[in-house]
Amino acid sequence: METSKTCAYCSKPDALKICGRCRNQPYCSLECQRSDWRRHKASCAPLAPPPPRRTNRLHKDAFRPFAKKALSKKNNAGCRVGLRNEGNTCYLTCVLQCLTYSPLAGYLLELDVDGSNNMMAELQSHIRKVWKRNELLSRTEPSRIGSEEDSDDSAETVQACKTEDIDVARSLLKRTLHNGRMQDAHEALVDIQAQLLESCGASKSLTGKALAEWERSTIVHDVFGSDLEQACVCSACGFRSPSTH
Repeated sequence: METSKTCAYCSKPDALKICGRCRNQPYCSLECQRSDWRRHKASCAPLAPPPPRRTNRLHKDAFRPFAKKALSKKNNAGCRVGLRNEGNTCYLTCVLQCLTYSPLAGYLLELDVDGSNNMMAELQSHIRKVWKRNELLSRTEPSRIGSEEDSDDSAETVQACKTEDIDVARSLLKRTLHNGRMQDAHEALVDIQAQLLESCGASKSLTGKALAEWERSTIVHDVFGSDLEQACVCSACGFRSPSTH
């Protein structure tokens, strides 16, 4: 049970207000706070600024350095968790496993995404579940089998490794193109990437170069994106026409 706070100026009990700057000093009224400011300002330290809004779109956002740092997150627990195939979903589980250990995982593990009913949120839930199980398995397994005092150079030290298979969430399966027929892993990956872009909230009015610039501003481009440069050369005059996609 919380104890009653006393006003820092008049000492009345049940002070329900606090200093908005340091969020620490209690007051019973605005008048008491103003009267006490000359004394309190010497020790009043502002709180650290709140973290920037967590968003799937990073362009011109103070949040981008945080996301860049998350993209470099390393997996130290290994790949111990497998995905069970449900029917003919082997092509899809392969894609999900690749995404689970891609740079996208660092972003989705460290940071929150906007919205809950989209592919980005579904992948975040899946990746966090897999990495949590990886970490748990790595902590509970025996460290080594064998003796470190073995002087035989030909003897190998065997590393024990616990593994586990889990089911892919139904909600994630429903968001893919899989509908009971065999499909191609590349087709599934392209579909997932398209849905990830939709999760970033593109305006339907964007077209052409504006749309391309917007795509470059998203986390999807940071993870998967690249520009394709090509050039057409006239066989008659030798004029070179470069273009970028």
